[in-house]
Amino acid sequence: MSARIAQFMLLAWLCAVAPVAFAQSAASAQHFVEQLYGGYTLDGNPTDLRTSGRDAIASPSLLALIRKDQQVMRGEAGYLDMDPLCQCQDFDIKDTLVKVHMRTKSRADADVSFSNYGAAQQVMLSLVWHNGRWRIDDVSSANDARSLREALTQEIREYGGPVRKQGSTFSH
Repeated sequence: MSARIAQFMLLAWLCAVAPVAFAQSAASAQHFVEQLYGGYTLDGNPTDLRTSGRDAIASPSLLALIRKDQQVMRGEAGYLDMDPLCQCQDFDIKDTLVKVHMRTKSRADADVSFSNYGAAQQVMLSLVWHNGRWRIDDVSSANDARSLREALTQEIREYGGPVRKQGSTFSH
């Protein structure tokens, strides 16, 4: 009887661990990014980077930085006048290609190439594993020498005062 209990416990443990192991894989990060860019069709409705809660696609620290920027800008669009994920205001994204490189078990970089209204674009996403899901922690592109975090931090300093950096977390 104890052998059956041990087998059951081992099976239960494997069932619990297997999804977590897969979840933090390059394949799951790629799936997250492909789903994200799937909303950028002509009539699509992509998830806004500023979305919070269960549907959030940005890391908590990036969301905090975005909120601080919105507070400082007092209703003005500022850097977020364009969508940093497509480097655009209007979109009809096609031919999306995603290449993921795992940096650690909980961090990955995604190189995203696509065509928007026929113009080739390339965006690099820094991803972080948070609460069982991938989230965007930063965005960079050849269109701007600064990353999204750097641009928002600069905008906050110019319009609202200092931003203290604590690791990859920004506070106000």
